[in-house]
Amino acid sequence: MSIIIGIRAEELDTRAPLTPKYVKRIVESGTSVYVQPSQKRCFPDEEYQKAGAYLQTDLSNVDIVFSVKEIPCSKILPGKIHCFFSHTIKGQKNNMTMLRTIMEKQATLIDYEKITDSSGKRLIAFGKFAGYAGMIDALWIYGQRMQTLGCETPFSQVQQANKYQNLEQAKTAISDLGKTIKEHGLPFPIVCGFTGSGRVAQGAKEIYSLLPVRTIMAKDLSKISENVSHHCVYQVSFSLENIFTNSQNTFSREEYIKHPQQYHSIFAEYIPYLSIVVNGLYWAPKYPHLLTILDLKNLLTARDNPRFQTLADITCDINGSIEFNVESTSSENPCYTYNPFSKKAEYGWKTIGLPVLAVDKLPGEIPQESSEGFSEELYGLFSDLRNISYAGNLASSGLSATWHNATIVYKGELTENYQYLQKHLEGSLNE
Repeated sequence: MSIIIGIRAEELDTRAPLTPKYVKRIVESGTSVYVQPSQKRCFPDEEYQKAGAYLQTDLSNVDIVFSVKEIPCSKILPGKIHCFFSHTIKGQKNNMTMLRTIMEKQATLIDYEKITDSSGKRLIAFGKFAGYAGMIDALWIYGQRMQTLGCETPFSQVQQANKYQNLEQAKTAISDLGKTIKEHGLPFPIVCGFTGSGRVAQGAKEIYSLLPVRTIMAKDLSKISENVSHHCVYQVSFSLENIFTNSQNTFSREEYIKHPQQYHSIFAEYIPYLSIVVNGLYWAPKYPHLLTILDLKNLLTARDNPRFQTLADITCDINGSIEFNVESTSSENPCYTYNPFSKKAEYGWKTIGLPVLAVDKLPGEIPQESSEGFSEELYGLFSDLRNISYAGNLASSGLSATWHNATIVYKGELTENYQYLQKHLEGSLNE
């Protein structure tokens, strides 16, 4: 018997896990789709109806509920399979109540973030689109920040990603900016540093490459003032070995992964030469910070007007790789300036400190394109779900290894790979 799927209405996000285009394909294959009506979703309800879906607020008749972001506890359906980005696998405190509720309601949680191939590579993600929007926003914030400091640059022409009609229009605007830089030049060198090598960094670099770019190596950053051109921008990509070292001033990737506590960051050595940093580095609590509050304090103490004026933390781990990323922001208030002396953050880019972009829903700023990209990847794995059985245990469910490994909770119980979350659940109760 074929499953019935549902698409829930997001509370705060305009994206969709499955677009009308892919819903149509699913319906044509013989699977029923129910869609909760939404005024926020970037695709009108009527498009889902035309695709053959049923519009229905009550999803209690479906087998699997697909959504994008975390689900409010009151909206978790008892006994149902829920697929979404739960942001629980690192034991995130804010989401332990939601995880506990899923277990109490005997529901099942499948997390997109853990849908990977045999090598651990993620198969479905919004990361590239987060990189697109994050880079656009970083250029926008940088232009506004420099204008606040009394320095006019062509970057003041850039808008926030969600102010453009679509991604194509945003790319055209960045390309036009590149032509301006190439023809008229910049008042000083602009250097953007990228961390991470995944989809986030790839998307950010794709946007940045619309400008006239020259690539330099991390080891050559201190020479950036020599033979510099003002008719281009510069980029530098940082590998783990550029960023972290141990007490012997060496780096081993294998050792770093197994014993990260033996390493510390040397990234602060580079930041005096950087204008913008785009952080796409994967981080977990066992890893060292990339930049600390002390690093920022030392930079601002040593230089009255440092070159480094914008940090786009696209990974957005609170107090994570960037210690002074103290809170996630929304697209309505995307940026705050962190003051390392007072240890306070103030929204905007006009105060003392460093402007930090910390939007945790960046793909939502280009919702149609990011939803289409995500849906294409999700649809490619959909055939594995068509004939699953929810009657027995996880082993007999018929879930492929891909989906099996992404199942955090099955019928109210943490699965074997995620038993470690029990200590985080208990810890959240004791706080």
